[in-house]
Amino acid sequence: MTQAQLADATGIAQPHLSAYESGARTVTQRVLDMIEEATRVRPSELVRRHRNEIRTLARKYGADNPRVFGSVARGTDTPDSDIDLVVRFRPDASLGDVALLQHDLRELLGVPVEVISEGALQGRFGQRVAADAVPV
Repeated sequence: MTQAQLADATGIAQPHLSAYESGARTVTQRVLDMIEEATRVRPSELVRRHRNEIRTLARKYGADNPRVFGSVARGTDTPDSDIDLVVRFRPDASLGDVALLQHDLRELLGVPVEVISEGALQGRFGQRVAADAVPV
């Protein structure tokens, strides 16, 4: 992101951003908060950037066919959204595999991730997830 783009996103004048960056001007907490808010990334963008790593982690824990559902799949996610992921686990996968996959995905992406096994999808919830799910 350029200073001009950051200025547009924050409403802070570009010369002020330049002065903050060079140390000529002291950055306040308010300015830091404005910059942080303007540069936060939506989880859907994180999934797009890390799709290969997500697939690799899924395979590491005996899963394939990772799909997002919920706000990330619908494109309505915000920087505060989590990532809901459904995967198909091998029959010999354990709850530990689910937990470790979820943990490693949270570490990779830096946002909350919920992993659901395809085998656990039932009823209306399962139908909604199946209809909503988008491959990673």
